[in-house]
Amino acid sequence: MRFGSLLLIAIGSVGATTACSDDTLIATNEATGGGGGAAGAAGTDAGAAGSGGGAAGSGGSAGNTGGAAGSTGGAAGSGGCTPGEKQTVGTCQKCGSSRRTCKAGGTWGDPVCEDQKECSPGDKTTTGCSDPCAEKNCGASCTFGSCEKKSTAKCLYNGGTEWQCCGAKKWQYCSKDTCDWFPCDACSSSSSCYTKCT
Repeated sequence: MRFGSLLLIAIGSVGATTACSDDTLIATNEATGGGGGAAGAAGTDAGAAGSGGGAAGSGGSAGNTGGAAGSTGGAAGSGGCTPGEKQTVGTCQKCGSSRRTCKAGGTWGDPVCEDQKECSPGDKTTTGCSDPCAEKNCGASCTFGSCEKKSTAKCLYNGGTEWQCCGAKKWQYCSKDTCDWFPCDACSSSSSCYTKCT
């Protein structure tokens, strides 16, 4: 009986050892399998994070493009003009208007004097005056008036008929060359000077 009891105890020990080994192996496999599953999830999360990072990079690029567009808009608004457009910038000689025209590239050209009249105030001319001692003066309206005695002349020639009394029974005529009076001379009794110059 003693031998038999020892044999049963030995067999039970082997079975217990085998059962413990199986449990340990199963627990180890479960732990290993669970770890693998967790690692897979972590990998998926990392992949998602990578995709998100890429999208953020694309958004940054779009922001740069928007900034460049803003710069272009600012350049267009700085002093540009429409080709062919005219702008009055002041006045000029002969009562004209100083204007500049927008060129094809959208920039202003140099001012040009337009709509000028006949003359500038203060101008003088002898054109149209038959008397060598006469001239025309330009007035405030930038047009010439009628012929008048020159500012440097002392008399008008009037075709040699212009004269004045210079004493009793004396007269003097206007010179067409100097526009000044000839020396005083006695007039004849048949002239108008004889009765006028007393």
